[in-house]
Amino acid sequence: MTILAAGYGLRNLAGKGLAGVAAAESVENQQQLAIDQAKQGQKTQTLSTGTGIGASFGVNSVLDNAKTAKDANTALNTSLKGKGTVGNSGGGLSFTPDATLNTAGEKVAGDKLTGDAAAAKINELAAAKDLKTAKDLAQVAETAEAATVVGETVAVAEAGVVAAEGVVAAEAATATAAASGTGTAATLGAIAAPIAIGLGVAFLLSELFD
Repeated sequence: MTILAAGYGLRNLAGKGLAGVAAAESVENQQQLAIDQAKQGQKTQTLSTGTGIGASFGVNSVLDNAKTAKDANTALNTSLKGKGTVGNSGGGLSFTPDATLNTAGEKVAGDKLTGDAAAAKINELAAAKDLKTAKDLAQVAETAEAATVVGETVAVAEAGVVAAEGVVAAEAATATAAASGTGTAATLGAIAAPIAIGLGVAFLLSELFD
């Protein structure tokens, strides 16, 4: 009986020891799980922060592009006042001619032009405007010279002719370039590129300090 009792006692001790080991292992596993979850949470937060910064930069770029295009169109519309209205369409310019009177004396709205047709019309009007301005200033220079006005006045008038050459055409080119940044592809690219960069940097940082 003594041997049996000793055996039972040893078995009980072994069982308690195994239970203790199992409990300790369970605690260790829970602690490791908590550490892994904390790391994953930190990594997710880092990636989210990088994505957010990239998205913010991208949206600001889109807004800046839209403002640049709007300002360029405003300048061009001022120069082409009375001819029509310049706008943006699909990453390019649009042009809507002002209403004209038909044979019955009724106002008829012009058809909106887009794409190459709009660009051609705008460039045509810009060239005509520049030519008229240059001719008007040239006439001023000729009048000043014919009236034997001092040479400085003539020089200023002639300089105005040179300055007027291509002014509206340059405005049209600026508006065209600005409009290219407002198209769907350009808008998506302006947002997606900084997001990808921000996400990449965040991933590298999370791996570096993992």
